[in-house]
Amino acid sequence: MSKLESLFRQIEIIKVAKKGTFTWEKLSNHLDRKSEELAYNLSISRRTLARDLREIEQLFGLSISYGFKSGSYQLQEKDSWESNIELLESFETIQAFGRRKPLNGKIFFEKRLARGTAYLKPVLDAIQAKESLQVIYQKYWQEEANVRTILPIALKEYKHRWYVIAWNEDKYLRNYGLDRIKSLDRIPSQQQIPEAPD
Repeated sequence: MSKLESLFRQIEIIKVAKKGTFTWEKLSNHLDRKSEELAYNLSISRRTLARDLREIEQLFGLSISYGFKSGSYQLQEKDSWESNIELLESFETIQAFGRRKPLNGKIFFEKRLARGTAYLKPVLDAIQAKESLQVIYQKYWQEEANVRTILPIALKEYKHRWYVIAWNEDKYLRNYGLDRIKSLDRIPSQQQIPEAPD
């Protein structure tokens, strides 16, 4: 197993843990799906998971512990998490862009790595497939999140954050910060780019 596979697997474990408690079965199913998506073998045994959890704590400052009563794993954030977030985001960016065909005119980079990398790959997949996304999106100034259906057309990095440029339900072109997306699902049918309203 390569070091790169181990890093990609550990990133996926962190992504699952960031969404809440999880069981071995949930993680195993997630890693099997990601193995097909990323063309890496990310499947593991329970023994390998124990080693990965130790390495995740060393590399990213994140402790993921197992609760015997609940039979599930849970993320315990530490103070060192923020100091290691750029490293995690770097690897997420490699996952999203490392194996792509040329994407001139689709992605606009700044020199420093931006926030909001967790959804780069699924948004990029939707752009390339011309598919809509249903997102749970929470603006900074609102207490509650909203469900939105968007048709993404490009990604933009601005002031160290990632944004998706997308058509909304009302056929207006808008920017959505990836760091404000709580979850997303692809709507698997090709969409036409709408005409802007008069």
